[in-house]
Amino acid sequence: MAEPINTDARLHVAMLKAHLEDPDQPVDLEGPLYQPKIAEQKKRLREASGELVSEYARERLLDHVIRQALDVGSDVLGGVAAAVETLRCAVRNIDEGDQLNAAVKREYGVGACLELCKSILPPGFVEHVMRQFVDSSSDCVSPGALEVENILLKSPDAEAVKAGIIANCQDGQRYALEHGIGSRRELETALRENPAFSDRYNHDIAFRLGTDSVVWVASHIPLDSIPGLPTAIVSSAPIELRG
Repeated sequence: MAEPINTDARLHVAMLKAHLEDPDQPVDLEGPLYQPKIAEQKKRLREASGELVSEYARERLLDHVIRQALDVGSDVLGGVAAAVETLRCAVRNIDEGDQLNAAVKREYGVGACLELCKSILPPGFVEHVMRQFVDSSSDCVSPGALEVENILLKSPDAEAVKAGIIANCQDGQRYALEHGIGSRRELETALRENPAFSDRYNHDIAFRLGTDSVVWVASHIPLDSIPGLPTAIVSSAPIELRG
């Protein structure tokens, strides 16, 4: 059986051609999108705020003990503590900013893949993914994603690339259906128990979107609403998890 097309590699090449990615820092296309990432950061901020009172009490107690032990002024210790906290906040802000920036770039590749595969994705799933993008209210992918798609469709082997990416997406759909993966818990179990499946899920965004579409649709609409899949499952050869 022919080796599956490398979805992520093709997307990265197109993103580089569109100047939407740093060649020295390729983005993980399977990582979190913008809205989940910013929600996670806001949650951490709320949790940190809730801990401030008890943390302040601990620091005041420690400050008192150290002053007594070293017999130094509170201004000195306060200045050191403030400097350490400022540095810690600066490092955290830089890291969180980098994560959001990566989520924005990730959207270009994921959005292009959605556009290429939307004909075989179930109703509502594409919109579900797009609600995780930067502009969660938009009814279309970003201009950057469309540019990446356009570059792929203008390549000399465009038809083969599109067909290969769609095939990878269908592989993910069929695998999830054949192995009864219809919930996040079942998906997490499959990822733990099958290294080959986990490897492809984590390194092939088309395969991942196909798998996720089955998990999503299982809690919304009948599984047989996924176009063409029942016939494809019966007639197709076993899925290879390479690539």
